[in-house]
Amino acid sequence: MSTSPVNAAEVPFCRRRQLTVSLLLISVLAGCSSAPLDYPRQASFAISDTSATVEATEVAT
Repeated sequence: MSTSPVNAAEVPFCRRRQLTVSLLLISVLAGCSSAPLDYPRQASFAISDTSATVEATEVAT
């Protein structure tokens, strides 16, 4: 039984791909699970009548 470190060239491609996908999936799931759900938000607003704005008058001409 060999105790030497595994060379990347000795690992089959499909096994390396499986490990890469698994690590990526674990990383994404760990990142999503740690997102705060009660993040404070500021109120937003929108201009209801935009016909008097500078951009609207420039587009109309």
